[in-house]
Amino acid sequence: MYQFFFYILLCLAGLQTVQAQVVTSTPTLPTADDSISIIFYSDRGSGGLKGFTGDVYAHTGVITSESTGPSNWRYVKTNWGQNTAETRLTRFAPDKWRLTIPNIRSYYGVPSQEQILKIALVFRSAFSDKEGKDTGNKDIFIDLYQIGAIPTFKNPLSQSVLLEVGEQLSLSAFVSLNNTALKNFSLLINEKVYVDAGIKTTIDTVFTPANSGTFILQLKTIDTANQIKTSSISVIAVPASKQVPLPSGISEGLTITSDTTAIFCLFAPYHKSVHLIGDFNSYTMMLPEYQLNRAYIDKDNVYYWLEVSGLKQGLEYGYQFVVDGSIRVADPFAHKFLHETLDNEIINQNRYPNLKPYPKGQTSEFVSVFTMRPKTQTEIYPYEWKHNYTRIPQKDLVIYELLIRDFTEKRTYKAIIDSLDYLKKLGINAIQLMPIMEFDGNLSWGYDPAFHFGADKYYGTEYELKQLIDESHKRGIAVILDIVFNHLTGASPLIRMWADGKYGPPSSINPYANVFAPHPYSVFNDLNHESKALQRYIDRVNKYWLTEFKADGYRYDLSKGFTQLDSKGNYGTWAAYDAARVKLLHRMKNAIRQYDSTAFLILEHFADTKEERELTDSSFMVWHNMNPTYIDASMGYINGQSDQGTASVYYKNRSLNQPGNIAYMESHDEERLVKKHYCYGKSIAGYTTKDTTIALQRSAAMASLFFPIPGPRMIWQFGELGYDEGLQLTGSCTDNASIRMNIKPLHWDYLKDIRRNRLQQIYSALINLRAQKVFSSLDSKLTFKASKGDTIRWISYEHPTMNALIIANLDMVQRTVKPPFPSTGTYYDYFTGTPLQINSNGNILSLKPGEFHVFTTVQLPKPPVESWSVTGLDNQEEIPKQGIFPHPVIAHQQFTCFTSLSNGIAKVYDIHGSEISSTTIDNEGFAHMMPLQTGLYSIFCISSDGTKQSRQSIIVQ
Repeated sequence: MYQFFFYILLCLAGLQTVQAQVVTSTPTLPTADDSISIIFYSDRGSGGLKGFTGDVYAHTGVITSESTGPSNWRYVKTNWGQNTAETRLTRFAPDKWRLTIPNIRSYYGVPSQEQILKIALVFRSAFSDKEGKDTGNKDIFIDLYQIGAIPTFKNPLSQSVLLEVGEQLSLSAFVSLNNTALKNFSLLINEKVYVDAGIKTTIDTVFTPANSGTFILQLKTIDTANQIKTSSISVIAVPASKQVPLPSGISEGLTITSDTTAIFCLFAPYHKSVHLIGDFNSYTMMLPEYQLNRAYIDKDNVYYWLEVSGLKQGLEYGYQFVVDGSIRVADPFAHKFLHETLDNEIINQNRYPNLKPYPKGQTSEFVSVFTMRPKTQTEIYPYEWKHNYTRIPQKDLVIYELLIRDFTEKRTYKAIIDSLDYLKKLGINAIQLMPIMEFDGNLSWGYDPAFHFGADKYYGTEYELKQLIDESHKRGIAVILDIVFNHLTGASPLIRMWADGKYGPPSSINPYANVFAPHPYSVFNDLNHESKALQRYIDRVNKYWLTEFKADGYRYDLSKGFTQLDSKGNYGTWAAYDAARVKLLHRMKNAIRQYDSTAFLILEHFADTKEERELTDSSFMVWHNMNPTYIDASMGYINGQSDQGTASVYYKNRSLNQPGNIAYMESHDEERLVKKHYCYGKSIAGYTTKDTTIALQRSAAMASLFFPIPGPRMIWQFGELGYDEGLQLTGSCTDNASIRMNIKPLHWDYLKDIRRNRLQQIYSALINLRAQKVFSSLDSKLTFKASKGDTIRWISYEHPTMNALIIANLDMVQRTVKPPFPSTGTYYDYFTGTPLQINSNGNILSLKPGEFHVFTTVQLPKPPVESWSVTGLDNQEEIPKQGIFPHPVIAHQQFTCFTSLSNGIAKVYDIHGSEISSTTIDNEGFAHMMPLQTGLYSIFCISSDGTKQSRQSIIVQ
């Protein structure tokens, strides 16, 4: 009985182990020459692909007898982010994926004489924004079954060891005999026998390098079948670093000390040595004269530095640091970087003219670059600034969020300059560039930063970026940079220098990053904002872009992640008031205010109201997502909104003391308003918000309830044109997260569409209203009707300069309403100039669905656009309901006109007023129209007795 229960316990323990595994394989113990089927459970391990349904690919290689450690993958199938058919997984159940490898050795192309020890895997989404890894964010390994006498190092466990000359290394090794007998076991150092153990299965010895250099320690076994098996580690011996204090005024990075000398400095606690390699020594490893001095302050603060002389003015130099003899990293404080593969596209497309070539064959990984300059030169990239610019109050900001990659066909800083006049005409006064700091790959949103001090070369040169900022300032447009301080990718030296793998995850001694993110929304490698080293780094980055490039501020991505409070995966805990997070943000802001008193500091925060109020009280601004509320109202749905509905766009309705909420209807993270209309818009007989024209009309109505309200606002690029390519909604309205960061098609052709052009002009007209104090002053008295219980929305304004009323009908049907104008007397319709006399009893307005008005007591210059027309004002007869379907009308296809004027006549006129055709309206109000050619037409519907008529314009495409 005991044995039975023991057997059951073993089975259960085994079952739990299998259930916890991120991958399983068939066969369970594969050899190097087997085929293998790998099952990946995406809800296990790091869980980064849990619930994901898009395409998943394996980034995979092998660990062999020639590998220097578990991070030294060999025969890697593809570059990171490269998608191929043979690395694509098949999803066969929720969170279950299969990868089949026909033959392991041939799949990876491993020579027959090289022993394959493990398959190494990381799974990722097609755009590499999601990763599936083992528990602890570690690489996934599948052990291969080894036949023969397998030698293994017991000590050291690391595959690469750094020693100082004369330092002892204890060595311990053993042999596993797998159905064989041992003939010989030996330890070789640089191919010479160091210990011959004969048929003993263990070796215990000591190795002490007498001189500097690299030593390959190899275990070798020969079994009785004369099969040879090996296992190797490398030992790098270097002279002890010289202990020399850091010169005064020197900090991390490169410091020009004279016209021919520079000091290179790297913060590298917990490491033994650092060497400098570069163009000045042909990237030769471990040269004694390029070993950096060691400045020891305490165990957590150690700097390595070296002064290099003989540098030539105007010459570009590439360089890297080699840490502990094996970790090659670029300078994290450098301002330009080279990459062996990514630069090919940049060079071929001449995106960065005269780009220094990568030193192929001499080194690997990112290479940092500097141009030797005079010590007196203050700007790293000299530029003759031409235009002075004074920042506006932050309450008056109208920001245009822009992704350079998807804004113009050329995808360059120069191309954005060509569009500045368009943006100026729109009325915006700031552009916010999605991250431009050196990121992984070339085509990215930029939220995968590797180096914060370098502008990504794919968009152009540093000179061109400065020119973009200068030309923006010429037009009174501020430039705000989106920046990511929550995380870094594994390419960053701040991760790689203290990592458990070649590219992460961070080890427990990493002075910049967390082993595990303390909050649920982190990606890549989460940063520790309580680290003094990271704070120094962030302060340097902030100052660099504000001073070197004259940027006007930052939008800090995922700022709620600037915390070490462990929320244990609970979003509510993470979003709750966090005093430590507030303190960290204030520390960063105070450092900026020492040299820039007005820089715009914007947080993507979405935290507790108390926390956001405290931050906005101290000059921060916070993103304010109005997307769900405005889209629901625009589509005709009211009950899904908050109690205050669209009124919560106003800062006082959010319990804020300062207008620090940057409200937006769309952002790069939100679905497009018009696209959601197409997919989810509400419909009734004769009227549907899925219709393009109606969706655009209602978008204009929403804009009237958005821009003319005191406080900062934001537009996501092309929102003013009713851009309708889904963020992750497909053409069939399927929600597909895998397309989220796809390159989106350009639609500058929308400007030729009369409907979209009208929307753009209405956006501009409404933004221009902010020049009137009644719509911008914090002294204006605003009263809202915007509860979730009604479809009529209005805003009443009172100010000494004038009073105003904005009203919109968001219902699906015509509505009659008596809005409370703030005063009696004459009001003027902003878009038509038509006067409206308001008496003491109020006035009844009749509004079609989607119709809106802006009324002011002072007649303002009429904008060069008409809003979609008013259905009726006081004492005017109601215009009959009408509609066209399908809409837009397709050329050479029959269409139907719907009207409430039954038994009448419908006539079609072209833009010259010539009658094209006519037909009768049946007793249900339908008129079946003849096909038309492409163009603009008017349809007149006349009742049978001739007393009533309606008119509408249509576009035939």
